Amino acid sequence: MPNYDAVVSEITEIRSTYIRDRFAFVPGAQLTRIVKGLGATDDDLKSLTTVSDGLKSDPTLPFRKTRTGRFGFDPWSMRVRRLEFQPFMLSMEDDFVRHDSGQVRNFDEIQNDLQLNTALQALLVFKFMVFEGVTVTHRPKLDYDSDQWICTLLNVRTITDGDLIGERRSKGYTATASTTP
Repeated sequence: MPNYDAVVSEITEIRSTYIRDRFAFVPGAQLTRIVKGLGATDDDLKSLTTVSDGLKSDPTLPFRKTRTGRFGFDPWSMRVRRLEFQPFMLSMEDDFVRHDSGQVRNFDEIQNDLQLNTALQALLVFKFMVFEGVTVTHRPKLDYDSDQWICTLLNVRTITDGDLIGERRSKGYTATASTTP
């Protein structure tokens, strides 16, 4: 297992890069080393490669399969916990411009294979360590005074085949039918 102090040092460098440049690229090998230092096991890292195999159809986009879950991170205890399920909605006020802006969507919930995965939990801790205290534009209806971090996680797989192609367009996502024989 990597040395915790060395992992914290790496995260501090990533955080500094993010603050300076407003983005940071973390190569897979480095991120693997970091999440292992934050408690991820080799078995859970391996299981992430198949966790999306059990996704359900997306309620609005025919070329996606999804599941969702809400997590809370308590920075004082450094613990991640699952929160109560809530329907999902993004609006134009959230800068979400798409055909289903403002509509409540009910995704199937993620299962234990992801929610209890130590690699996912370590990724949420990594996210906190990089972004905590970074100045961001506030979105409406969020409590920025809370010391709890809330994350709505969307596990998404895009599906394409000869008949269905998912495309990103400037006004949002669309699905188109292919005319290939």
